[in-house]
Amino acid sequence: MQIRIYKDGEQRGPYTEAEVARFIKNGAYDKHDLGFTARYGKWLPLSELVNPSPELEAVSAKSSAVKAGWICLILGLCTFWLLGFGFLFFVATFILSIVAMCTNQMKHGIALITSTVFASAICYVMFMMLIFGSSVALARKLSGGIQPYSPQNYQTITTASQPTPQPITFTPQAPPPVQTQVVNPAPQTSTAQQQYEDGQKAHRQAENERLQRLQDQQMANAREETAKKEQKQQEWNQQQRYDQLKRDWENKYHRPYPFAPPY
Repeated sequence: MQIRIYKDGEQRGPYTEAEVARFIKNGAYDKHDLGFTARYGKWLPLSELVNPSPELEAVSAKSSAVKAGWICLILGLCTFWLLGFGFLFFVATFILSIVAMCTNQMKHGIALITSTVFASAICYVMFMMLIFGSSVALARKLSGGIQPYSPQNYQTITTASQPTPQPITFTPQAPPPVQTQVVNPAPQTSTAQQQYEDGQKAHRQAENERLQRLQDQQMANAREETAKKEQKQQEWNQQQRYDQLKRDWENKYHRPYPFAPPY
Protein backbone atom coordinates (compact mmCIF):
# COMPACT_ATOMS: atom_id res chain seq x y z
CA MET A 1 0.00 0.00 0.00
CA GLN A 2 1.45 3.33 -1.10
CA ILE A 3 1.03 6.26 1.29
CA ARG A 4 1.43 9.95 0.54
CA ILE A 5 2.19 12.24 3.51
CA TYR A 6 1.19 15.89 3.87
CA LYS A 7 3.67 17.92 6.00
CA ASP A 8 4.81 21.58 6.08
CA GLY A 9 2.45 22.60 3.28
CA GLU A 10 3.60 19.98 0.74
CA GLN A 11 2.91 16.38 -0.22
CA ARG A 12 5.67 13.81 0.08
CA GLY A 13 5.94 10.23 -1.09
CA PRO A 14 4.62 7.80 -1.94
CA TYR A 15 6.07 5.49 0.73
CA THR A 16 5.41 1.95 1.80
CA GLU A 17 4.01 1.02 5.22
CA ALA A 18 7.43 -0.16 6.41
CA GLU A 19 9.05 3.08 5.34
CA VAL A 20 6.39 5.17 7.09
CA ALA A 21 6.77 3.09 10.25
CA ARG A 22 10.52 3.66 10.14
CA PHE A 23 10.03 7.40 9.61
CA ILE A 24 7.74 7.60 12.65
CA LYS A 25 10.29 5.70 14.71
CA ASN A 26 13.12 8.05 13.69
CA GLY A 27 11.00 11.14 14.36
CA ALA A 28 10.91 12.35 10.74
CA TYR A 29 7.11 12.24 10.83
CA ASP A 30 4.59 12.30 13.62
CA LYS A 31 1.79 9.79 13.99
CA HIS A 32 -0.70 12.69 13.83
CA ASP A 33 0.50 13.84 10.37
CA LEU A 34 -2.00 13.30 7.55
CA GLY A 35 -1.60 10.49 5.01
CA PHE A 36 -3.49 9.53 1.84
CA THR A 37 -3.98 6.09 0.29
CA ALA A 38 -6.09 4.89 -2.60
CA ARG A 39 -7.59 2.28 -0.31
CA TYR A 40 -9.36 4.82 1.91
CA GLY A 41 -9.61 7.68 -0.58
CA LYS A 42 -9.20 10.44 2.02
CA TRP A 43 -6.60 12.00 4.32
CA LEU A 44 -6.20 10.21 7.65
CA PRO A 45 -3.66 10.33 10.48
CA LEU A 46 -0.69 8.02 9.97
CA SER A 47 -1.58 6.17 13.17
CA GLU A 48 -4.74 4.90 11.42
CA LEU A 49 -2.91 3.93 8.22
CA VAL A 50 0.15 2.17 9.63
CA ASN A 51 -0.03 -0.53 12.30
CA PRO A 52 2.49 0.14 15.09
CA SER A 53 5.38 -2.30 14.97
CA PRO A 54 6.96 -3.95 18.03
CA GLU A 55 9.97 -1.66 17.58
CA LEU A 56 7.77 1.41 17.97
CA GLU A 57 6.17 -0.02 21.07
CA ALA A 58 9.65 -0.51 22.54
CA VAL A 59 10.44 3.19 22.31
CA SER A 60 8.66 3.89 25.58
CA ALA A 61 10.80 1.25 27.29
CA LYS A 62 13.99 2.84 25.92
CA SER A 63 12.95 6.23 27.27
CA SER A 64 13.17 4.93 30.83
CA ALA A 65 16.91 5.65 30.83
CA VAL A 66 16.18 9.28 29.96
CA LYS A 67 13.61 9.60 32.75
CA ALA A 68 15.99 8.03 35.27
CA GLY A 69 18.73 10.43 34.13
CA TRP A 70 16.57 13.50 34.74
CA ILE A 71 15.60 12.18 38.17
CA CYS A 72 19.28 11.66 39.08
CA LEU A 73 20.08 15.18 37.84
CA ILE A 74 17.42 16.71 40.10
CA LEU A 75 18.61 14.65 43.07
CA GLY A 76 22.17 15.80 42.40
CA LEU A 77 21.14 19.44 42.49
CA CYS A 78 19.23 18.91 45.74
CA THR A 79 21.99 16.96 47.56
CA PHE A 80 25.07 18.76 46.25
CA TRP A 81 25.46 20.77 49.46
CA LEU A 82 25.85 17.63 51.58
CA LEU A 83 29.66 17.61 51.30
CA GLY A 84 29.50 17.07 47.51
CA PHE A 85 27.28 13.96 47.80
CA GLY A 86 25.36 15.13 44.72
CA PHE A 87 28.36 14.40 42.49
CA LEU A 88 27.45 10.70 42.69
CA PHE A 89 24.07 11.49 41.12
CA PHE A 90 25.79 13.59 38.43
CA VAL A 91 27.98 10.60 37.55
CA ALA A 92 24.90 8.37 37.36
CA THR A 93 23.19 10.94 35.11
CA PHE A 94 26.24 11.02 32.83
CA ILE A 95 26.15 7.22 32.48
CA LEU A 96 22.39 7.16 31.81
CA SER A 97 22.77 9.82 29.10
CA ILE A 98 25.31 7.59 27.32
CA VAL A 99 22.88 4.66 27.62
CA ALA A 100 20.10 6.80 26.13
CA MET A 101 22.28 7.76 23.14
CA CYS A 102 23.13 4.09 22.58
CA THR A 103 19.39 3.20 22.45
CA ASN A 104 18.52 5.59 19.59
CA GLN A 105 17.57 8.43 21.97
CA MET A 106 20.31 10.71 20.62
CA LYS A 107 18.56 14.06 21.14
CA HIS A 108 17.45 13.26 24.69
CA GLY A 109 20.89 11.85 25.54
CA ILE A 110 22.72 14.96 24.28
CA ALA A 111 20.32 17.26 26.18
CA LEU A 112 20.78 15.21 29.34
CA ILE A 113 24.60 15.14 29.19
CA THR A 114 24.74 18.88 28.41
CA SER A 115 22.49 19.66 31.38
CA THR A 116 24.66 17.48 33.61
CA VAL A 117 27.85 19.33 32.66
CA PHE A 118 26.30 22.76 33.17
CA ALA A 119 24.68 21.80 36.48
CA SER A 120 27.97 20.40 37.79
CA ALA A 121 29.84 23.56 36.80
CA ILE A 122 27.26 25.89 38.36
CA CYS A 123 27.15 23.92 41.61
CA TYR A 124 30.94 23.88 41.83
CA VAL A 125 31.19 27.65 41.31
CA MET A 126 28.48 28.36 43.90
CA PHE A 127 30.17 26.03 46.39
CA MET A 128 33.53 27.81 45.94
CA MET A 129 31.86 31.23 46.29
CA LEU A 130 30.23 30.09 49.54
CA ILE A 131 33.57 28.92 50.92
CA PHE A 132 35.26 32.17 49.88
CA GLY A 133 32.52 34.31 51.45
CA SER A 134 32.71 32.36 54.69
CA SER A 135 36.50 32.74 54.79
CA VAL A 136 36.29 36.51 54.25
CA ALA A 137 33.63 36.88 56.97
CA LEU A 138 35.74 34.85 59.41
CA ALA A 139 38.85 36.91 58.62
CA ARG A 140 36.99 40.16 59.25
CA LYS A 141 35.60 38.84 62.50
CA LEU A 142 39.06 37.84 63.72
CA SER A 143 40.71 41.11 62.70
CA GLY A 144 38.09 43.19 64.52
CA GLY A 145 35.80 45.93 63.33
CA ILE A 146 36.92 49.33 62.04
CA GLN A 147 35.32 52.38 63.63
CA PRO A 148 33.36 54.48 61.15
CA TYR A 149 34.39 58.03 60.39
CA SER A 150 32.73 60.83 62.34
CA PRO A 151 33.74 64.39 63.29
CA GLN A 152 33.84 63.44 67.01
CA ASN A 153 36.30 60.58 66.38
CA TYR A 154 38.41 62.77 64.12
CA GLN A 155 38.53 65.55 66.73
CA THR A 156 39.43 63.08 69.49
CA ILE A 157 42.27 61.54 67.47
CA THR A 158 43.61 64.95 66.42
CA THR A 159 43.53 66.28 69.97
CA ALA A 160 45.20 63.17 71.35
CA SER A 161 47.96 63.22 68.74
CA GLN A 162 48.93 66.85 69.44
CA PRO A 163 50.79 67.58 72.67
CA THR A 164 49.20 70.06 75.02
CA PRO A 165 51.38 73.17 75.11
CA GLN A 166 52.57 74.23 78.55
CA PRO A 167 52.63 77.90 79.60
CA ILE A 168 56.08 79.46 79.40
CA THR A 169 57.09 81.67 82.29
CA PHE A 170 60.07 83.93 82.46
CA THR A 171 61.72 85.14 85.61
CA PRO A 172 62.23 88.89 85.35
CA GLN A 173 65.91 89.83 85.54
CA ALA A 174 65.38 93.46 85.06
CA PRO A 175 62.51 95.86 84.63
CA PRO A 176 60.33 95.95 82.72
CA PRO A 177 59.13 92.47 83.64
CA VAL A 178 58.44 90.02 80.83
CA GLN A 179 54.79 88.97 80.66
CA THR A 180 53.92 85.28 80.52
CA GLN A 181 52.44 84.11 77.22
CA VAL A 182 50.25 81.04 76.83
CA VAL A 183 49.97 79.43 73.39
CA ASN A 184 46.60 77.74 72.81
CA PRO A 185 46.18 74.97 70.25
CA ALA A 186 44.47 75.87 67.00
CA PRO A 187 40.90 74.67 66.87
CA GLN A 188 40.34 71.59 64.71
CA THR A 189 36.58 71.32 64.96
CA SER A 190 35.77 73.49 61.95
CA THR A 191 38.08 71.55 59.59
CA ALA A 192 36.72 68.16 60.67
CA GLN A 193 33.12 69.37 60.35
CA GLN A 194 33.82 70.66 56.84
CA GLN A 195 35.30 67.33 55.78
CA TYR A 196 32.31 65.48 57.20
CA GLU A 197 29.84 67.74 55.36
CA ASP A 198 31.79 67.30 52.09
CA GLY A 199 31.66 63.54 52.50
CA GLN A 200 27.91 63.60 53.13
CA LYS A 201 27.35 65.81 50.10
CA ALA A 202 29.35 63.50 47.84
CA HIS A 203 27.40 60.52 49.19
CA ARG A 204 24.03 62.17 48.50
CA GLN A 205 25.15 63.09 44.97
CA ALA A 206 26.26 59.52 44.24
CA GLU A 207 22.97 58.16 45.61
CA ASN A 208 20.95 60.54 43.41
CA GLU A 209 22.93 59.44 40.34
CA ARG A 210 22.35 55.79 41.19
CA LEU A 211 18.59 56.35 41.57
CA GLN A 212 18.51 58.21 38.24
CA ARG A 213 20.28 55.34 36.47
CA LEU A 214 17.89 52.85 38.07
CA GLN A 215 14.87 54.89 36.91
CA ASP A 216 16.26 55.10 33.36
CA GLN A 217 16.83 51.33 33.31
CA GLN A 218 13.28 50.66 34.50
CA MET A 219 11.87 52.91 31.79
CA ALA A 220 13.97 51.16 29.13
CA ASN A 221 12.79 47.75 30.38
CA ALA A 222 9.18 48.92 30.26
CA ARG A 223 9.56 50.14 26.67
CA GLU A 224 11.19 46.86 25.66
CA GLU A 225 8.42 44.84 27.32
CA THR A 226 5.77 46.89 25.52
CA ALA A 227 7.48 46.30 22.17
CA LYS A 228 7.60 42.55 22.82
CA LYS A 229 3.89 42.47 23.71
CA GLU A 230 3.01 44.35 20.50
CA GLN A 231 5.10 41.95 18.43
CA LYS A 232 3.45 38.92 20.05
CA GLN A 233 0.02 40.45 19.40
CA GLN A 234 0.86 40.92 15.71
CA GLU A 235 2.08 37.33 15.42
CA TRP A 236 -1.07 36.07 17.11
CA ASN A 237 -3.27 38.09 14.72
CA GLN A 238 -1.40 36.64 11.71
CA GLN A 239 -1.84 33.14 13.06
CA GLN A 240 -5.58 33.67 13.59
CA ARG A 241 -6.01 34.97 10.02
CA TYR A 242 -4.05 32.02 8.64
CA ASP A 243 -6.07 29.51 10.65
CA GLN A 244 -9.34 31.07 9.46
CA LEU A 245 -8.23 30.91 5.79
CA LYS A 246 -7.10 27.32 6.28
CA ARG A 247 -10.45 26.27 7.81
CA ASP A 248 -12.42 28.02 5.06
CA TRP A 249 -10.30 26.35 2.35
CA GLU A 250 -10.61 22.86 3.84
CA ASN A 251 -14.37 23.22 4.40
CA LYS A 252 -14.86 24.41 0.83
CA TYR A 253 -12.50 22.14 -1.14
CA HIS A 254 -12.23 19.20 1.33
CA ARG A 255 -8.47 18.94 1.05
CA PRO A 256 -5.46 20.30 2.97
CA TYR A 257 -4.59 23.94 2.69
CA PRO A 258 -1.68 24.15 0.18
CA PHE A 259 -0.03 27.33 1.50
CA ALA A 260 2.50 27.48 4.33
CA PRO A 261 1.96 29.88 7.25
CA PRO A 262 3.67 33.28 6.81
CA TYR A 263 5.17 33.32 10.32
